[in-house]
Amino acid sequence: MTDRLHALLPALHRIRDDALGEPLRGLLGVIEEQVDLVEDNLWGLYANWFVETADDWVLPYLGDLVGYRPVADLPGPALRRDLAGTLGARRRKGTLALLEELALDVAGWPARAVEFRTQLAGTAPVRLLDAASRPLWTSRGRTADLRDGQALAELDGPFDTLAHTTTVGRLASRRTVRRHHRASVGLFVWRLRAYQVSGTEGFCIDEARRRFMVSVLGHDLPLIHRPLPEPDPTHIADAMNVPGFLTRRGVEAGVPDVYGPTGSVFVWRDAERSPVPADQVVIADLRDWSYRPRGEEMALDPVLGRIAFSRRGAPEHGIRVRYHYGAPGDLGGGEYRRPAVPAVGDVLKVGEGAEHADVAAALAAWRAVGTAAAVVEIVDSGLYEEPLAIDLAAGQRLEVRAAPGTRPVIRLLNRRAGQPDSLRVRGPARDGEPATLVLDGLLVTGRGLWVSGHLDRVEIRHCTLVPGWSLEETCAPAEPGRASVELSDTGAALAVSHSIVGPLVIDTWEPVEVSVCDSVVDPADDPDGDPDDQDDADSCVVSEAISGQEGRASALLSVVRATVLGGICTHTLTRAENSIIMGRVRVARRQHGCVRFCWVPTGSRTPRRYQCQPDLVRAAVDPADPAGADRETQRVTPRFTAVHYGAPAYTQLALDCAPEITEGAEDRSEMGVWHDLFIPQRLAALRARLDEFTPAASDAGVVIVT
Repeated sequence: MTDRLHALLPALHRIRDDALGEPLRGLLGVIEEQVDLVEDNLWGLYANWFVETADDWVLPYLGDLVGYRPVADLPGPALRRDLAGTLGARRRKGTLALLEELALDVAGWPARAVEFRTQLAGTAPVRLLDAASRPLWTSRGRTADLRDGQALAELDGPFDTLAHTTTVGRLASRRTVRRHHRASVGLFVWRLRAYQVSGTEGFCIDEARRRFMVSVLGHDLPLIHRPLPEPDPTHIADAMNVPGFLTRRGVEAGVPDVYGPTGSVFVWRDAERSPVPADQVVIADLRDWSYRPRGEEMALDPVLGRIAFSRRGAPEHGIRVRYHYGAPGDLGGGEYRRPAVPAVGDVLKVGEGAEHADVAAALAAWRAVGTAAAVVEIVDSGLYEEPLAIDLAAGQRLEVRAAPGTRPVIRLLNRRAGQPDSLRVRGPARDGEPATLVLDGLLVTGRGLWVSGHLDRVEIRHCTLVPGWSLEETCAPAEPGRASVELSDTGAALAVSHSIVGPLVIDTWEPVEVSVCDSVVDPADDPDGDPDDQDDADSCVVSEAISGQEGRASALLSVVRATVLGGICTHTLTRAENSIIMGRVRVARRQHGCVRFCWVPTGSRTPRRYQCQPDLVRAAVDPADPAGADRETQRVTPRFTAVHYGAPAYTQLALDCAPEITEGAEDRSEMGVWHDLFIPQRLAALRARLDEFTPAASDAGVVIVT
């Protein structure tokens, strides 16, 4: 109580009230409470007239006043932002820049809007062939210039400039899509995102130090453009504003904009990081490495991610590269923003300019101190080639993680003949307190993770353990079927989240909890290889994605929102939901657990299944038509844009994938690792907004570029 009303009384009344025990003050206090309620209600009613300050329950009523139609069950902030822009968007209805803004606001995708009527060819009447109108008709009615390679390369793309004949059909048709019509407006969207890799080493593929791969894994990697913000709201997006793949002709035409310290790609020579200036960069086709640079030139192939130097200009100590690559979302090791996790124990910094030069030195310093918990944090995106053998004492907890905004690479090489060279972690004896291991934000190549001893838990989050250990130039696995994580003679539970891993081999003392969430498990199998070929004792060769040494994993397995590109052989499958399992599933204990809203191949032995494919489509076919059931099974089999790790659209569902898969999750999103991108909901919301803000008699449609 503030005594606001009591303070307004004359002093004489306040003195007399005080002498009588302040009964008047108490009465005014009760009245003041009601006055405050009335004032708050008045101010609330005033604030509810504005979308920026209104309560959440008022937003639907404000939307009704302006005819706003929500496209989905949006959360409060998103609904408020969408509603606030309704009136402004209606004033700009029909403009191309507005359609691009809708794609970014509603779906979160960069876009370019194109009126296809401007690309239609026309025949000029004779009476209009004057000097004033000739430029228009000659540009729209001419035949294709076969000498203009850049225009031919952009044919039927978002930046197509060639003239087309009129087609009969609709852009938004669900059957036969036709673009070039006078009423057609296309909204080209890019689903792949641009991710940066800063200051990593290039992969040298020859002893003369002349040929390099941009990717530290040594595979061909198409580079992607770092999108620049548009200068003003009325600007129509061009190639510089979208995360498109770099082309040789496009980069050659604008090297200063693409190549540079703030561009999409940049290269430093040697360990001193001497920048390669833009005037020494030559864009070339390095498919067969036939192009030979001269003098100090550096040949760059942005399509394959390859770099070549002349014999005289070859760097003595390698190169460092900053580039951008494409991926559907935040997954595996990367420089994207990861959730902040508080450090438990001493923090030991590793990297350039840090207190420790490598991971082994930080581990040695931790052993010398002997504390119970430590965090080894790598502060750069460098390459660390070192053998790692980690021995954990009873009750110790070790976390090896990347600092925010970095993607360090740990390459495990075959240094010792006849001895295992994996990242080996040994826990204490069984009679002691168990230890814990956490890996966060790392990219591990060359070998896998081998764990033994008395550990309580092994957690892998936002990491990439390269399937097949390493990659060939074509993204094929170098060691097909090799295990990325092997739990041997241990009781450790395993948790894999937001990661990309190869096969998991679980051979524990007794069945333990194994959780795979928002991740990809890729066996990287070679269908032509020999699964019994074992040339060292570092790890076993497996045919399943999740299994054990003798076939069956000692695991109580949980698979949630995951894409498993192989089979599963486990003791118990406690839960599988919203996932794609491409290989046959064999579960020993089928009376426990549930499989729901998943793709599981026919012939799998699983716990009870609910709303799974292809069970649903096979049940809808006449039992007397087994061929029809097989056809339906083939139709709904998941199809991917790419299934080899290293490709930009790795494990992304293909555009022609069946709707039973792309909308088969429990919330009508897609099955698999990219469930939380909510692609079907984004497309539905964007198409609904296009129908609302496209002029009458126009046929607007969404064209997916990546």
